[in-house]
Amino acid sequence: MKTGSSQSWDSKNAAAWLKVCRQACKSEEVFKVFRSGYPTTAVCEFAIPSLGEKYIDVIKRTAPPDFLKDIAKYKINDLLGLPSVFTFPEVGSFAPTTLSYVKHLVGLMNEFGDLTGFDIVEIGPAYGGQCLVISRQFKFNSYHLIDFKPVVNLAKKYLTVHGVINISTTPADKVGSLENKQYDLLISNSAFAENSKAAQDIYIDKIIKHCRRGYLVYNTAHFSDNDLVLPEMPYSAAVMIEKLNKYFEVRVSYDIPTPVNQPIITWG
Repeated sequence: MKTGSSQSWDSKNAAAWLKVCRQACKSEEVFKVFRSGYPTTAVCEFAIPSLGEKYIDVIKRTAPPDFLKDIAKYKINDLLGLPSVFTFPEVGSFAPTTLSYVKHLVGLMNEFGDLTGFDIVEIGPAYGGQCLVISRQFKFNSYHLIDFKPVVNLAKKYLTVHGVINISTTPADKVGSLENKQYDLLISNSAFAENSKAAQDIYIDKIIKHCRRGYLVYNTAHFSDNDLVLPEMPYSAAVMIEKLNKYFEVRVSYDIPTPVNQPIITWG
């Protein structure tokens, strides 16, 4: 799960990220530091302190009363991988990326309430940070991770080390063979939005249309500025909203703070 507008999801960074995922699964020395440098800082750990301050502001304005009193419990996400942490006056030391995950947890709570007992599926979980943050607030029934095989292997290792249970995985190239399983909630922060149209159609048919609720951060606005060009481009946000409206009554809000006008598509 990415944590802001995509920076450089190009073939070079993607290949380097997959290599680090493989190495971190095999080597405890790499696992101890995998969040500390390139390519993780280019792919999924690139939130900076100024964004962290903005995430805190959003959390303060939108979270339930007294939420900040217990925010320290999410610092568990900063114990492994040697992420860069910074001191924020109102919440103490955090990696800005973790604050982003907390912000999205608040968004999920505001949209859907209590997630206890949910069967959740996440497309593009990175190393599993969003799942870990959710697990500190709610005891879900199951959590299914979908991404490239080295990525889900790393995420499962990361979550297992933290004691998170009922985690399952599917490599992205096997999505087409999935049964039409019902999920209570679909989550994807950017990853689904950066797939090709053909891949997105498979995800919709095999997974998304069977999810009672959904939370999609759809970060394609920067494509139009040639900031990121993929070999096969995804559907625009407008077209994706139209496609999803065939199955659900979707709601659209906008992710803040981000450098681009980034919609969050929800339903259920």
